[in-house]
Amino acid sequence: MHAESLSRPLSPLRDHPSFVRDTLGLLAEAVPHDMLSYNEVPQQWRVDPSEGEAAAGMMVWAPAAPTTSLNVDDQQALALRYLHEHPGRLRRGQPVVRNRDLCPPERWHRTTLYNELHRPLDIEAQCLVYLPAPSGLELVIAYSRARGSFSDAELERLSALQRGLSQTVLDHWRYLELQTERALWRTLAEGEARGVVYLDRCARVAWASPQACALLREYDLALAGSQLPKALKEWLAPVYRGRRETLPGFQRRGQGRVLAVELHPAQEPHGGGMLTIEARALPRAELPQAVADHVPQLVDGLGLTPRQAEVALWMSCGKTNAEISTILSIRPATVKKHVERILDRLGVENRTGAAKRVHDVVGAWA
Repeated sequence: MHAESLSRPLSPLRDHPSFVRDTLGLLAEAVPHDMLSYNEVPQQWRVDPSEGEAAAGMMVWAPAAPTTSLNVDDQQALALRYLHEHPGRLRRGQPVVRNRDLCPPERWHRTTLYNELHRPLDIEAQCLVYLPAPSGLELVIAYSRARGSFSDAELERLSALQRGLSQTVLDHWRYLELQTERALWRTLAEGEARGVVYLDRCARVAWASPQACALLREYDLALAGSQLPKALKEWLAPVYRGRRETLPGFQRRGQGRVLAVELHPAQEPHGGGMLTIEARALPRAELPQAVADHVPQLVDGLGLTPRQAEVALWMSCGKTNAEISTILSIRPATVKKHVERILDRLGVENRTGAAKRVHDVVGAWA
């Protein structure tokens, strides 16, 4: 059976236990066997462990059945303990290989691994299929039989299967790596002042940190479920429509600060990228021009004089009388009088009330 003739597709985008289960289910169709096992073992398994130290690894057997002397857990512990005796240690890079081609049967029958595990399990013939694995690991699928060796035709069938499955297995390892990275980023994002939004490949929101949601709401860019606000969608469109690979940052000004949004495109085929979101202080050089731009709106909308409008705008972004005095090059007493007249004109009792009236007219003025 060739890889393309599998009865159902094997998805790499699965948690690892599910992927292992699905892999064994599909590979069971390839050639007749009495036992099929999925084995993740460290590359140093070829070396004899010293002082009785067993190699670490993961083994899943189908079917897994106890013998008269060993339960399944003991069997797998024994397999790891004497893994260095397995003929597979003699492999020289072949992706698919039979035990008989690596080690003469009479030599194999003298090993502890054979006599304490394979013989009680009635395993005489094995064919090993090696699939891609992360650095430091080997992934081996072992087909086992009680009687009859694996033929050349079966070896070729398993070789075709190995070639067809290798990319899917690589994609699965990459998926697990990305899931781990994403979990780390989510943990970091929860404690950051900067917000984080993960996007899928259609630019929909897959996850947003609480800080990201709060910042976007503050600047009238609230998320609607999995949907980004229109302004951000339009900003991202050139990347997600394939016209560009990168974008300059998105900015929106408000209350003396700038909301800065940066896109970090995904490197993997199944991801959509990440947005980082933070509120930054407005550059000093830009504040005076921003004030000048909005003075006419306050003159018309609130009936203030131009100078009162300037003072009101600086008040609305939190400046003290002393700071306003320095910025406008006027005496602090003059600023105080302007503030009193502004409060009276606007019918409010304090600076907070005045700032709200300013924002009602000019919005996020800065």
